[in-house]
Order: sequence, then C-alpha cells, then structure tokens
Amino acid sequence: MIRMFYVLAAVASLSMVAMAGADFYVSPQGDDGNPGTLEKPLKTLQRARDAVRTFQGSSPNKTPAGGVTVWLRGGRYELSETFVLGPEDSGHEGCPVIYRAYADECPVLSGGRVIRGWKKVEGELPGLPEAAKGKAWVASVPDARDGKWHFRQLWANGKRLVRARWPNDGELRYRVIDASTPSADALRDPRLLERWREELKRAWRTVEIQADDLKALPGGSLPPDLGNGPAELFTRNGGRWATMRIPVATAHGARLAMAVPMGCLSYYWGGMRLMSPTAGTGYLENALSFLDRPEEWYLDRKAGLVYYVAGEGEDPNAKEFVAPKVEQLVGLRGTARKPVRFVQLRGIRLEHAHWPLPEFGYRPALGCYYGTQLTPLVAAVPCPAGSVRPKDEYPEYCLPAAADLMYAQDCQLELCRVGRVGASGIGLGEGCRNDRIVGCEVFDAGGTGIHAGLPHGPMCGEDFAWNRPEDEPQRNEIAHCYVHHTGQMDWGAYGIYSGYCRGNRIAHNLVEQQPYSGICACFTWFAFPSGRDEEVTVEYNNIHHVLLKLFDGGGIYTKDGVAKTSVIRGNLIHDIGGQTRDNNGIFLDDGSYGFHLEGNIIYGVTMPVRFNNTSKEKFTWGTNYFGVPSYPRELAEKAGPQEPYRSLLLGRQSK
Repeated sequence: MIRMFYVLAAVASLSMVAMAGADFYVSPQGDDGNPGTLEKPLKTLQRARDAVRTFQGSSPNKTPAGGVTVWLRGGRYELSETFVLGPEDSGHEGCPVIYRAYADECPVLSGGRVIRGWKKVEGELPGLPEAAKGKAWVASVPDARDGKWHFRQLWANGKRLVRARWPNDGELRYRVIDASTPSADALRDPRLLERWREELKRAWRTVEIQADDLKALPGGSLPPDLGNGPAELFTRNGGRWATMRIPVATAHGARLAMAVPMGCLSYYWGGMRLMSPTAGTGYLENALSFLDRPEEWYLDRKAGLVYYVAGEGEDPNAKEFVAPKVEQLVGLRGTARKPVRFVQLRGIRLEHAHWPLPEFGYRPALGCYYGTQLTPLVAAVPCPAGSVRPKDEYPEYCLPAAADLMYAQDCQLELCRVGRVGASGIGLGEGCRNDRIVGCEVFDAGGTGIHAGLPHGPMCGEDFAWNRPEDEPQRNEIAHCYVHHTGQMDWGAYGIYSGYCRGNRIAHNLVEQQPYSGICACFTWFAFPSGRDEEVTVEYNNIHHVLLKLFDGGGIYTKDGVAKTSVIRGNLIHDIGGQTRDNNGIFLDDGSYGFHLEGNIIYGVTMPVRFNNTSKEKFTWGTNYFGVPSYPRELAEKAGPQEPYRSLLLGRQSK
C-alpha cells in the first residue's frame, strides 16, 4: 500500500508539471521519482513515455501546439528490453511527439552489457593454442552460463572483435561427402521423390576439409572441441550472392559432422536449393582451439566465461567491452486499425543489438531472407504443372532490425546513428506509410543497413505478397543517409533495400564499403501477374566500393521489379567490386522491366548496366554517362547527402 501511494504521488506530480509545459527531460543520472524537469530529470525512457501518456490523457486537445518533446541528456541508457512506442504514444499532424538529443549531447540507447573484471589466464587451459599462452584473459559472465545468453558479437571501445576462427586469413576448402541427388526415376515418380526427400534429412551432414588446409593445424587434424561452442561453418553459395552459417555437431580428423544439413535457401520449387552442391570454401568460427590472435575472443557457453587475447602491453580492464543482449532496441508498433502516428526520433544513437543463430543455422537467399526447413532440395526437382504449395509449407523469415517500425505512419528518424548491431539496422515493416528515415548513419550491422518492406513472422518468399492491402508499406522516404560497413554477419546483405513496397523514394544517400550490392529496389521473387508497380524513385545517390566480397550484384540492383512508373536517375556509381567478375553499376535482373534510367554516372565497373533475363528494350532511357571523362560535374555534385546533412554525416567518425 505504501509503495502504491508513492507511485500514485509520482504520477500526479508528473501530470501537474506537464500541464505547465510540453517538455520532459531524461538523464542516466536522473531518478524516476523526479518530475521530469531539466533540473530534476527522469532516469528511464519507459518512465518518460508514461509521463507523456499521462500528460496527453489530461490534455483536452491531446498533443499541444508544437507537440511534446522528450529531451535525452547525454550518456548510456542500458535497455533491459525493447523500448516500444504504441498507438497511445502518437502525436498528431503539426504536433508530433519527439524523442531527441539535448543540445549537442549524445544519448546512446544500448542493448548490451558491459563485461568487466578481466583476469589473466594462469596455468594450463586445455585447448588454448600455444600462440595465446601468456596473452589470454578471461572474464566471468554468469548470465551466459549453461547457454542462457549466447552472444555472438563483442565490441571493445566500439570496435567489433573477431570470434576465434580458422583460418585466420583466407578460407579453407571442403567437400560434402554424403551428398545425395535424386535419381532419374525419382524425378518421374512422386513416391520415389518423397522417399528421397525423407532420406535427405540424414544426408548432406558430413563435411571433409581438404588435407592441404589441415596441415596448418596441430597434428594435421581438426580439434575435437568444435562441438563445445558450438562452432559454425561460414561458407558461401559459390561466392556469388549469399553466405550461410551451419552449426557443427562434432569434429574428428578431417571431418565435421554438421548439426543440420548443408544447404543455402533459394526460392525455387518450394525449398532449399544447394548452391554449392558438393564443395565450397569458408572458415570455422567459435572454438577455444582457434583463439590465437590478438583481439580474438571466445565464449564458453557452459561455464559462462569469455576469453580474449590481448595485444602486446594491452590491459583489457582499460577498455570497455560490450556484449549485446537485447535483439531490438526501439520499436514503433501499431496495428492496422490503430497505427503509431507522428512520432519522431532525432539525434539518438542505437547500439549493441543481439541476434542469435537459429537452431537450423542461417541459410539465406537474397536480401537476408532465410530458410527454416531442414530438407535441402536441388534445382532439378520439378514442380508439377498448375500446383500451388501451401503458404506455410516452407516458412521463411527475415533478419530483424534494431530500430523496428510496424504500422507506423508519418513518423521520422532524423540524424540518428544505428550501429554495432547483430542483424539489420532500421526496418520499415507492415503498414508503414509516409515515414522518413533522413540524415541517419547506419554502420557495423550484421545484416542490411535500412530495410523497407521488412516482414514480421513467417512468410513464403516465392508467393509473398502482403495479406491485406493495408499491410503494404507505401510512400516512405530514405534520404540523406550514410550507410556503410553493413553485412558484417551475412555478406549477402544490402546497404539499402526496398521490396514489396509502393511509392518509396531513395535519394541523396551515400552507400559504401559493402560486401554485396549497394541499393536494392523493386525486389520480388517472380514478377506478379497483376502487373503490380512499385513506383520507386532511386535518385542522386552516391554508391561506391560495394561488391567487395561477393559478386553477381550491382551498385543498384533490381530483381523481378515491375516498375512502369519507376525512375533511376542522377546516381553516381563508381569503383565497384573486389571480385573479378560481375561488378555491375546497375544490374537489372530477371523479370525487371519498366524503369526509366537517366542522368546516371557510372565508372570503375566491369559493366555499367547488366541485363539478366530481361533486355534494354524493356526500359526507357535518357542520357546516362559511362566512363570518367564525359560526365557533367554539376550532376555528380548533386549525388549523396546534401546540406544540412552533408557536413553532419560525412564529418562524423564512427567511434
């Protein structure tokens, strides 16, 4: 009863103070018993949100003229769960509810936990490589004991650290020795085909490492502790446009027993298509036996201990180590009937979002969509004419976003920094309309930087369309943003992605340092028979140094986009590719058609514009400029972020 009295008294105090104004203040040094003034700020965002709710409930006109502003003082706000704003937290037109940084201060919403108390490893530690002896440190993380918190990223002073891996440089070579493909009879007989599919659940699980690569390991064989982590095999689909992570069950000699079948999802014939059927390259990650280089780390999930190799003269206790724990940091989450409206976030940093590896591994196709079914198929498996498979036969998901919007309308993220996250950065999902992501920086993300059209929950990639018209994201804008160094976990991620949307504008962004393509627009799997037009505008973006690890993409990439009223214009695309092939400026793939292309400047590429299963005649063309000498300088100067965002974004350093 006494506690309830104090709670009611605090709410009453907040209500009385708020009646006198529309500003609230929050500080990491504040107190949730305070009234929320500049002199006596609140401590948590949740308490500030509740204060705004109380105020709006007591105001006859709801949000007052000019809106309500929650000012965040500088410092670190450690989140224990996603900070969610719902329909009841909305403003209205001309009177938004704004959460913003105070003056020139830097508020950081962190989903991570600081790891302290590093001690030097003394005595013998079984499995520790010779190169790490005398340099290894250990810290206790009780919350991680017995696998309760299996973090897969670790940052020290803001730098993403490498999980212990082998080989340290380059990639190992392997082959799948229990590969199984259907016989000619099985391809003709549905009963035999079904039997083969059932057998596949036990196949594609034995991987043999090439003998020449094993010579670098002690004894010339794989260490037996690979199943303790568990370790992961990181590999790619022939080096083209996707990578996968498959957990290891055990290791012996030159062979790995995988916890689930090998295979990379592709949307053909309803399941897994093996992009590298019997061989591949990659590396192994997350084993104590691979902890042999400075700034590598390893988490012992059973004991709740994290190990780190220090450099010469380095004391880990002098650094700030942060491991991510919360998967999504901020969520604007409405419903189809009651969206979140007129909410803005300005000048806030979002960092340290967690993303765990699914039990079935991570097997993506394009765009960070990943499969969930454990029976791989090969591309030759036929689909009976006229058949339509159930929507949930092979459910697929998409990487989540640290800043997640769903049924949010007329909302805005401005000058926010989203980085050091396990999955994607910013996501615009179902029902997002007239939202703006403007002047934001997204960096060091495991997946895609900014994803427009992000589905929540299971979906079917081949047949995917929003279940209801009101679910389709429409008329959103991604402008003046700086997106770089994303795809840290999945090399097949994009800098900016727009798919299954209508009327989006992607303009004046700078996209660089990407393992795969820069901007993806009008993405679908197979062109919709209805002639659905995404009406996207991709203009005046500066895209360079992308396709650094994979190929078969482009600075701008489209996939099956039906885009009769869409425009790609004024983009500056240059210095594309780290591979030797398919380094395209603009890649118009498969069923793409209808775009108008003009004023694009493209140089430093293998091919300025590439067509695959489409042709030049399916698009309309203005004047474009291919090669360095001939383009108009004034046109190039329009590309990328413009004032007032240019100096703010490009002058930043990712600390």
